[in-house]
Amino acid sequence: MKMNKKILCVLIISLILFIIQTQAAKITIPLRQYDSGDLYINTSYGTQDCEIDLFIEFTQECYNIISNPLHQTDVCGAKYIGIENYYTKKPNYSTQFQLGNAQATLQFIVSNEFSDIGRRTLCFSSQSNHQDNAFVQLFEEKLISKQVAYINLNRTTQDKADDSVVGTIDIGEPDLSLIKQGSNLVELQKYTVQDLGNYSSNCKKATYSGQNLDLYSFTHINFNSPFTVLHNKAFNKILQTFNQNGIKYRIDQPSQYKSPSIYLPSVEKLEPLQFQFQTVEGNDFTITLQAYQLYQQLPSGEYQLLIQSQLPSQNYQSIGSTVFQDYYIGVDFQKQSILIAEKASSQKLSNFRGTKNLQ
Repeated sequence: MKMNKKILCVLIISLILFIIQTQAAKITIPLRQYDSGDLYINTSYGTQDCEIDLFIEFTQECYNIISNPLHQTDVCGAKYIGIENYYTKKPNYSTQFQLGNAQATLQFIVSNEFSDIGRRTLCFSSQSNHQDNAFVQLFEEKLISKQVAYINLNRTTQDKADDSVVGTIDIGEPDLSLIKQGSNLVELQKYTVQDLGNYSSNCKKATYSGQNLDLYSFTHINFNSPFTVLHNKAFNKILQTFNQNGIKYRIDQPSQYKSPSIYLPSVEKLEPLQFQFQTVEGNDFTITLQAYQLYQQLPSGEYQLLIQSQLPSQNYQSIGSTVFQDYYIGVDFQKQSILIAEKASSQKLSNFRGTKNLQ
């Protein structure tokens, strides 16, 4: 009998330790969104708990930065730890940040340069040699079990800026309750040539209205913009389809250095846009942007198409953040790949944006 009690105690202690370790292996942070589409977190840091909004970045050129050095370092108590020698050559600081359910000691640089004014970024780049990658620091502190992050958005377009929570970023482990029953997270086959450190996947095919679209092989997820960016020929083919289907639109291109904007009086005839990928296991995986995810209504009542053509300097396509309405998407730092699963129906956006015709 005593032996059974000892075994039971050991099992209970083991279970408690497992729960503690599981909780410590994941950080969940509420996400907010500017009307531009940029995602950010509201946090406090330093010995005086200064409040700050930090942009969430996944691009190859990001690094942890707070651009107002005098206020942030002198008032908030961040510790100067020397010049960052490898990448930025700028002053480097360290302090504690409150990240959702966890406190973490993170490094960041400061800068007085004009190009850095207003930059306040928490970086999740896929570049291991870049300055102050949050994945690396959180993993070294044993706050996360894996160097992965997953984005869940409940709203992907803003009519105006506010500070309401639009979703979460789960760092270290996914929130499995968000995933459709019977589905699993899959890893998309990444592009074979290193894409300057971006998280990219190899797109096999893109279609609209039954038409195959010209495309670049590698595709990004656009975490901070609702716009899907396509090859010029693909963009023009969609406009040709509009003409064939009697969809009226107007084009506005104020500069040759900016992508043209498309405006529509009605969106009733829009159709889904599909991208076909391959998983690392060799299976096909199709991402579908439904018709209502391809536009946003403006205060004037007109609709703006959330599809753009790529600029001359771009040689890739990207899927806009409206994809998060139906999919739970993550990035894997070590594998430099994209993870994705269809969201449970209860987690998908239910506020279908109604349509009307403009006279």
